[in-house]
Amino acid sequence: MKKTLILLAVFVFCFSSQISSQSDSSQLSDILNSMRESEKSTNSLEVDYKEEILYTSALQKQEINGNLKFLKPKRFFIFQKTPQEQRIYINNNKVTVYTPSNAQAIINNWKDVLNSDFTPISMVDFASNWQTSQKSNSLRYVSEDSQNYVLELSPNKKDWTMALYISKSIFRPVKVILKNSGYTMTVVFSNYKTNQIASNSIFNFKPPSGVEIINLD
Repeated sequence: MKKTLILLAVFVFCFSSQISSQSDSSQLSDILNSMRESEKSTNSLEVDYKEEILYTSALQKQEINGNLKFLKPKRFFIFQKTPQEQRIYINNNKVTVYTPSNAQAIINNWKDVLNSDFTPISMVDFASNWQTSQKSNSLRYVSEDSQNYVLELSPNKKDWTMALYISKSIFRPVKVILKNSGYTMTVVFSNYKTNQIASNSIFNFKPPSGVEIINLD
């Protein structure tokens, strides 16, 4: 499930600037254009997240809390606070997952992470080829309330859907609900901070003394 969060983070932060707006819905086109405008003025982002995973068969629930930082073009730092502290560094094509309690860091490349687990984003491979993914997936405007627009992303042939709640005030995702046959994952994003990251040093992993490095790249 850690890989799901990594991929979802990249998807959410890069969604507006990469996806094409080919659609017969003028409402959808307007929303995507507004998201792009918001993204153009953003060099860095920081946001808190709360993730809840409900496993369908076991009726078990898992909750994860943390903070995400993003620096253009594709640098991420994900600080998972609970249930187990982890620090995830994404620097272009390299992904490093550091678990302090295990004194261990696993380094992998982005392509292997995309292909190594069952996740909707890994299947459509948004990070590497957004335009091609449009041929096998659909994005549509669903509804809205006083605060958010609701968009739905779904593949043409695979069993999952993703609902994105887009804030009308900042045109950023504030909630994502991903559903498939095995689980439902809900991620809520809050406390957005834009262009407040002054240094890129936080995105570079510097292993403490004694940490085991496992390089899968």
